Amino acid sequence: MQFTRGNASGSIASISATFSLTLRMLFVAMVAAMLTPQAFAQTQGYPNRLVRLVIASPAGGIADVTARVLASGLSSIWGHQVIVDSRPGANEIIASEMTARAAPDGYTLFMGSDAAFLYNEHLYKKLPYDPVKDFAPITRVALGRALLAVGSKVPVNSMAELVAYAKRNPGKLTYGSIGAGSVTHLPMEYLKLNQGINILHVPYKGTGPAIQDVLAGHIDMTLATSNAVLPYIQDGTMKGLAVSGPKRLAMLPDVPTFTEAGMPAITADFMLALVAPANTPPEIIAKIAADTATVVGSREFHEKIVAPSGLEPAAETPAEFANFLRSERPIAAEKVKTSGATLE
Repeated sequence: MQFTRGNASGSIASISATFSLTLRMLFVAMVAAMLTPQAFAQTQGYPNRLVRLVIASPAGGIADVTARVLASGLSSIWGHQVIVDSRPGANEIIASEMTARAAPDGYTLFMGSDAAFLYNEHLYKKLPYDPVKDFAPITRVALGRALLAVGSKVPVNSMAELVAYAKRNPGKLTYGSIGAGSVTHLPMEYLKLNQGINILHVPYKGTGPAIQDVLAGHIDMTLATSNAVLPYIQDGTMKGLAVSGPKRLAMLPDVPTFTEAGMPAITADFMLALVAPANTPPEIIAKIAADTATVVGSREFHEKIVAPSGLEPAAETPAEFANFLRSERPIAAEKVKTSGATLE
């Protein structure tokens, strides 16, 4: 079974992608500019005090770094400080619940991933928040791709060799993820099911600890953002086997995509997306989306986030993001069902 993602982005390096992002930024700004006089007046008073940007990741991770660049850019635009409030744990449930219960006034925002908005409702029998009813979609901020990397001493150099070795040694290999039900857990579980192999899952609270345990030889591999494992692949302490997405990474041209490796059904892309509590005034939502697009399209965002991390910038209207979520929910449900993953 092959899962497809809607509204896929082009390569960062391509001129067409940059041009497309510029047009999208202009469109978002135009939407905000065409607000009614009453709505415009309401946004003129926003924000007039500190804004809290909640994230579900520990300090130092790609989501944390992205959030801090976004917060800095929005602070400059708004003239009021945007602080990053890190609330990691429970597969983004802690941060999600906090946002869902916040006042719908635009002063509490949440930047989460696919886990919070698409997967958790299918992984858990009961959630303290409703990903559909409790959030007002604003925009996706960035799109990421994951890379499967193994330790240098693991006796495999390709996906085919990994599958063959796992079949000869069932249960011997181990992989680390950023947590059960996360965007680095579900693709691996589907890989195991798809290829008929048994690899032990070891959950961590972040990418860094998982990578360190691969380097130390405590676990054999991890599925992580490309920037996180890039230096270790380059220095030979880890080996890249495959990367998600439609094409190879420019910084790792020798690492094939999962499709090139003969596994087109394996998708491990992810998003970092911005939401507010439900019932936040749409005029404020539109302003946040437009100003976020300005930050995402800035030189600083490219230099600090896009270039070093491999993330692809994203900017869209709240309606476009809402449509994306609606189209992705049945795909996410099927991913979870097929993987067999459940959480308590």
